[in-house]
Parts: sequence; structure tokens; C-alpha cells
Amino acid sequence: DVERSRGLGDVYKRQALADIKTSHKQAFMLNRVEGMSYREISDALGVSVSTVEKYISAALVAIRAKVSPI
Repeated sequence: DVERSRGLGDVYKRQALADIKTSHKQAFMLNRVEGMSYREISDALGVSVSTVEKYISAALVAIRAKVSPI
């Protein structure tokens, strides 16, 4: 049952990522998957570090809203 519920969590995470804005998703994935720093992401996307922080924060809020139990 634990493995099954873990699998459901992955499904919800993927769905949450699919539903967020592209810019937020890009920043989140570059940071969490590629391991890039906020500065590296800001250079890659051509935005300020502050904007990267806002994008990642917004992505996390969206993901938590989808994944968290009601």
C-alpha cells in the first residue's frame, strides 16, 4: 500500500507540473532536476534572480496545492 500511495503522489506531482505556467515549470525543473543555482537560472532565462525566486515559489505553491491532502 505504501508503494501504491507513493505512485499516486508521483502522478499528482506530474499533473501539478503539467498545470503550472511554463516559466514557473522551467525555473523549478532547472533548479530541482538540473541542480542549477538561481543565478544560473536567471542567466539562462534572461530574468532577474528575484524573478527566478518568484517562479520557483509559485511552482511550489501550485504543486503543494495539488499534492497535499484535502
